[in-house]
Amino acid sequence: MKNIIIALLVVGVIGGFGAAAFVSAAEVPDTIQEAKEETEAAAKNIASGLTGAVKNIWNNEVVPMWQGMFNWTKEVLWDKYILGFFEKRKPVIEQELDEEKQEIKEEVKVQASKAWQDLWSRFKALFQ
Repeated sequence: MKNIIIALLVVGVIGGFGAAAFVSAAEVPDTIQEAKEETEAAAKNIASGLTGAVKNIWNNEVVPMWQGMFNWTKEVLWDKYILGFFEKRKPVIEQELDEEKQEIKEEVKVQASKAWQDLWSRFKALFQ
């Protein structure tokens, strides 16, 4: 995969330089502005060719490979092992969550009553 991308880049750059050399050998620009315009046009042609090549590789090789790896991971690892492990432990997990919820509710009640008592004592201290 990496070699294909590198080969396409090398061929595109060499081909672009070859095309630019052919154009410049055929007709030499008279002014610097013409040379600049021809160089920009050649660069745009090279860039569009490379963009198309990279897009083609991405859509036809990279995306299907990653999609295949995702599907395999989901089917083999997730569905069989990870999801199965949590499905077996679901009642235990739910019970532990309920216990934690009760502990948190009790802690909130204790802290709220302490805060209320502290606030009430400060309020009474204002009038003494």
